[in-house]
Amino acid sequence: MTDRIWRVIERGVAVLEVILIVVGVLVCLGLLVLMMLWDDARDYRAISAWAQEHNWTYSRGGERRWTEALPSVADKHVTGWVDGVLRGHAFTLVHAKVPRGTAGAGIVWISVVVVIVHLPSEWPAVEVTSSIIPRWRSTTDIVGHPEFDRRFRVRTDAPGGPQAVIPRELADAHVAGTVPPWSARGRELHVAQKSAKLTELDAAVDQAIAIGDLLGVPRST
Repeated sequence: MTDRIWRVIERGVAVLEVILIVVGVLVCLGLLVLMMLWDDARDYRAISAWAQEHNWTYSRGGERRWTEALPSVADKHVTGWVDGVLRGHAFTLVHAKVPRGTAGAGIVWISVVVVIVHLPSEWPAVEVTSSIIPRWRSTTDIVGHPEFDRRFRVRTDAPGGPQAVIPRELADAHVAGTVPPWSARGRELHVAQKSAKLTELDAAVDQAIAIGDLLGVPRST
């Protein structure tokens, strides 16, 4: 009789342990959701206030103001965007929260900002990226700016190649480090910044507009 009672007690304790584990998991998931919602609300307030300071419009839903796919997976995790005009250029700043896996920390969400400058004319596909390994030998895909050609890569389907889409002044700006990598297609110029801080939004917009100022129009050479 005593053994039977102890077995019943043991089963009850095992069931209770399972219940406590399930409850603990649910509580942790609930806390994670609350933290994500709190972060989203904080970002919303900060970006909305920043947009209002410049008399720009912040949106969280409705019709999007861009047509080309955003870099990376940002397009799937957009939280909101700002429409504005700076130095005569219309632009849209897109804010996204992108999941990233880290060793020992599971999945974390980082902020990604993509500034879309709406160009006045159609552009071929262009992508400018920095080169990890400097290129010393001349190749067919060069701009004609030795230092730029050594440190950057240009992918484009423009008939005239990289020389037709990268003006000398823009190559100088890349070499000086005053503008970041970018891509363009159609009437949109995209500049993405991973882990962008909300305090750096002004700089992100300014740099994207600077590229738009220097682009001009594609040459047919």
